[in-house]
Amino acid sequence: MGNQFLNGINAIYEKQYAKIKINGRLTEEFEIQKGTRQGCPLSPLIFIFTLEILLRSIRKEENLKGIKIEKQELKVRAFADDVICILENPKERIKDWLEKIEEYGTLADKPD
Repeated sequence: MGNQFLNGINAIYEKQYAKIKINGRLTEEFEIQKGTRQGCPLSPLIFIFTLEILLRSIRKEENLKGIKIEKQELKVRAFADDVICILENPKERIKDWLEKIEEYGTLADKPD
């Protein structure tokens, strides 16, 4: 992405604070340590950037087999926040897919 882009995103999301309204009363202010604020216009874009990393990784992984239609192999499809994994021999291959997704989750959750 480049340092300027990452620095810009970090500047926007660094030191975020929120209050929650419960039964008409506001809680004490607390720091948001992960994620984005609800309704933040950058949230969908950041989600797409991170999801694309997973999708590209799945498409490149030779151990993850999809189905072939004519000359094209279909492994994964994504729309909005829905992801469909298309598996060849799902009973035998589901473990490989779950490992790939778990690997992505582990990397995505690492602190800077």
